[in-house]
Amino acid sequence: MSSDMFRASTVAVRGRTPPTDGATGAEADPFDALRGSECFRRLAVELTGRSVLVTGGTGFVGKWLLEARRAFASVATPPRMTVLARRPERLAAEHPRLAAEVDILAGDVRSLRPGDLRFDYIVHAANDTGPSVTADPGTAVSVIVEGTQRVFDLARRHPPRALLLLSSGAVYASRPVGGGALAEEDDALAPPPTLPGAAYGNAKRLCETLAAVAGERDRLPVKIARLFSFAGEHLPLDDQRAFGNLVRDAVAGEAVTLQGDGSAVRSYLYGADLALWLLAVLTAGAPLRPYNVGSDQAITLRQLATRVAARLSPGGALPVRCGSAGVATSSSYVPAIGRTRRELGVEVWTDLDTCIRRTGEYARHLQSKASSCGGGS
Repeated sequence: MSSDMFRASTVAVRGRTPPTDGATGAEADPFDALRGSECFRRLAVELTGRSVLVTGGTGFVGKWLLEARRAFASVATPPRMTVLARRPERLAAEHPRLAAEVDILAGDVRSLRPGDLRFDYIVHAANDTGPSVTADPGTAVSVIVEGTQRVFDLARRHPPRALLLLSSGAVYASRPVGGGALAEEDDALAPPPTLPGAAYGNAKRLCETLAAVAGERDRLPVKIARLFSFAGEHLPLDDQRAFGNLVRDAVAGEAVTLQGDGSAVRSYLYGADLALWLLAVLTAGAPLRPYNVGSDQAITLRQLATRVAARLSPGGALPVRCGSAGVATSSSYVPAIGRTRRELGVEVWTDLDTCIRRTGEYARHLQSKASSCGGGS
């Protein structure tokens, strides 16, 4: 193994293992509603003893894949996971129980070198969707594309059983509210290449093209998941994601604020559901056949804000403040998931109210932790 490996520890256990980390602030098992599904049982068996590399392992998606690994320990020997992280010490400090069960490879995905690294499965989840995408789209495109090329280089050197590329619903052209059909995988409409705000979506389209080249030229078994919007523990509460910002405001007892007029339409898949969906695409999806990953249960942001305020405000319902309408804020971003359901046997197992409640518990935990560390009340 590489000398850059930051060793936490590796365990392989059978029997019930608490599936949540103390840093989530949630006592209940987030996989409770999923454990009885055929999908959960199949994945636990398929991944038994397998080695899995996860790039971007300290982000929202990566942490939920680590949570899934812990959940599988209740029924089988869980997979051996290696996480590529730019700041491995952060994962160890914030989520010690998750970090203690995996190998952590320190470094940036763009500097990843094949070496002697060999894995049964690779999940390329290094995915910058934060403020830097808007602030510096050119650099964001470079990071996304170059990182993907490095992961493919590793796979070419030592071909895995499958490689999962995390793409995005942003590869589809923006849909106006009331525009009709949900985003279908075969939809050929794309975001305009001359719009800087579409840089992220077009970078993801280019990565899918690179996947097609790797599949045809190198026979790499690349699977593609197009991700939409999500909720749950580990969700950032301080970036452009509306769900996290709304939960943060409500838990703080502040007016719940939207940037737009609230007419934008979204849907949210819980993190535990997301993890199983992604692993189902990885192990059972057809190569180079895109699968939408998200909920098809649409809701306007104004409706979501009202719902979050009513369920999480410590002092009752809070006022909902909306800004003005605009092209960027009045779109519909909801996937059609018929293909993913039919072919992979997944469902939207966790309802929206549970998503709100558990994200709220997580936010309260972070709030309490910050107060304790800062000596505040």
